[in-house]
Amino acid sequence: MPQGELFIKCHETVPEFTSQQDCNYAEDTWYDAYDNWGVSLEDGAIETLMAPPSSKEYITNECRLENGTRYAAVAPKVAERELTLPIHLVASSKDNLLDKYRNFCIVLRSGKIDIRTSHQSIIYKLRYKSCTPNGLFLHGMAKYTLRMVEPNPTDRPAYST
Repeated sequence: MPQGELFIKCHETVPEFTSQQDCNYAEDTWYDAYDNWGVSLEDGAIETLMAPPSSKEYITNECRLENGTRYAAVAPKVAERELTLPIHLVASSKDNLLDKYRNFCIVLRSGKIDIRTSHQSIIYKLRYKSCTPNGLFLHGMAKYTLRMVEPNPTDRPAYST
């Protein structure tokens, strides 16, 4: 996914981020992930974002005096969902990769992160869980797996420019 296709917005200031001169970060501002950290989504990430959330368990009652199971007459609700997004980070050198990765990790540690892509006009409100390496730095690129939680999959406002 090239430049201008993945955007990230953080909601909480991370003190160590503001002390680094090579980072451009402001709370509640959208940033192009590729321009700022060399980060792009891998194949399959858009499909993961678009997948429907699971339903919460139904409220049921099983009575020995009746056949079957009774289901409460309430509208189904969705459960939070955990997303595993494959990403890659592009850099010009190993030192540049380490700088970009360090700065991206600082942004992730802010915890509450919104993301959007140029493929949809939806804002995904996520919480950071972890980021694990999937490969070595090779030819200017490193792969990672980003784990996020979407606490309320029905809270996806539309993005308008």
